[in-house]
Amino acid sequence: MLYGTLLELLTRAQTLVDPSNIAIRLLEPLKTEFPILSYADFYLVTYFLSLVFLRLMLCLGA
Repeated sequence: MLYGTLLELLTRAQTLVDPSNIAIRLLEPLKTEFPILSYADFYLVTYFLSLVFLRLMLCLGA
């Protein structure tokens, strides 16, 4: 019984730190506001914004 309890705690701890779960929870408000967009669309927007941010940082010399 103790093993099952420890296993349950470990699996619960892993789900709290799962990066994909965190990303999905952060995107849920946008997903409800724009239901026509998929998670792949959000992935492309994130990629584009990271490139723009990188370009801006390179131009500013930071």
